[in-house]
Amino acid sequence: MRSFSPSFRRRASSARARESAAALPWRAPATEITVLDVVEAVDGRKALFECREIRAQCALFGDHTPPWAVDGVCAIHAVMIEAEKRTRDALAAHTLASIKGRVATKAPRDHAGRVQEWLAARMPRRGRRAQASQ
Repeated sequence: MRSFSPSFRRRASSARARESAAALPWRAPATEITVLDVVEAVDGRKALFECREIRAQCALFGDHTPPWAVDGVCAIHAVMIEAEKRTRDALAAHTLASIKGRVATKAPRDHAGRVQEWLAARMPRRGRRAQASQ
């Protein structure tokens, strides 16, 4: 079996994720599909931060962690929960249509046509793949 470098594996995984998201059967108009929808379609709904509860392992405590040190939500975890909520709110506030609008204001006029050509060249392949999996 051939061994691939970690860099290659990361790029391949990223490409598969992009292909998977692009192949999803989006049934809503671009004005209703949020960036959060796309992120969750690719990555699933997962936490941005995973608390490891290291506060109980403070070197100053030795083998006797006082109860106050682990009471309630970890202060760092509380900040990360707030950051995650704000991030999700920001992603939910933008749609594919709003991003298209931003790109349209700065891209050359022929860019949209090139994007459509690129997508059209890939649509038949995706259609065959979807039909084969049914």
